Amino acid sequence: MHRKGGSGRPFSLLAAGASFVYNESTADTEAGNVRSESFFKMSQKKVEKYRESKKHREQILAKEKRNKLLGRIAAGVVCLFVVGWVGFSIYSNVTAKDETAGTTYYDMDLDAYNAYRESLSGEN
Repeated sequence: MHRKGGSGRPFSLLAAGASFVYNESTADTEAGNVRSESFFKMSQKKVEKYRESKKHREQILAKEKRNKLLGRIAAGVVCLFVVGWVGFSIYSNVTAKDETAGTTYYDMDLDAYNAYRESLSGEN
């Protein structure tokens, strides 16, 4: 099977899933359009990388889906924690009792005690 590539150079597909083979023609050589061998090696690496990714596409997509789900769960847990913390803080401030509400104060007459202390300090 022969087709024209994007650059107008002919190439052939050996079989379904087989690598591309570049057929250098005399017209390309005369026009100075010959590309280096390193270009075709790089192109072959790209083709092999694409095939490898296509072969493992299901596992890659499953892993991405799992990571996305775990990220959403983690974000949800953090949001619940923050909302719970804010809610608890507000609740504890609203329901907090006044510290002086349950305290009872007594007035005591300390005149006799003060007079006794003064009599002790005056003896020295």
